[in-house]
Amino acid sequence: MVGSRVTVFFSTGATGGANWVAGAAGSGSASAGGWSLGLTGDSFSSAWTLTNGNGPSIVGFSFDGVGGNTVFDIVGSPENSPGSANGNAFGDADASAGVTFAAAAYSNRLTIGGVFYDDLYTLMTVNFTGALGNGTFQFTADTDNADAARGGITPGIPEPQTYALMLAGLGLMGYFVRRRRQA
Repeated sequence: MVGSRVTVFFSTGATGGANWVAGAAGSGSASAGGWSLGLTGDSFSSAWTLTNGNGPSIVGFSFDGVGGNTVFDIVGSPENSPGSANGNAFGDADASAGVTFAAAAYSNRLTIGGVFYDDLYTLMTVNFTGALGNGTFQFTADTDNADAARGGITPGIPEPQTYALMLAGLGLMGYFVRRRRQA
């Protein structure tokens, strides 16, 4: 998620932004001007925490994962996109003082091989009914690693087809080298 962009919307109409940075093992955050958004643990089962320390009230925020090769996986089961496990859509885990309701909208669909599987987006925008004054707001939302520029999930382990293509290519190279030596 390092490099993803978080933008906070204030009740004054102003916005504030910061890039996601890595923290201690298994954690990260974005923070500026008295607010922070952080996550410790994996995004599938751990809660994110938005904190407003001493700034104007927060009425929403957005998380743009393109810069950090991050997508939001909003479908639980069955798995939709190839290489993507089960996901979790935005869940309001803790409506804090002042926030009576929160809703997420997803945009910037990620397609894989030109196909959209209805589950991966690079941008999540959350709007509050009410506002977050000094305090915290916790929620859940699952992310996956992805390369949006290439249009796909970045798997941790190469797929068997990758090895098959590599071996076929090496075999063809060997065939042509041998054939050239015989001629």
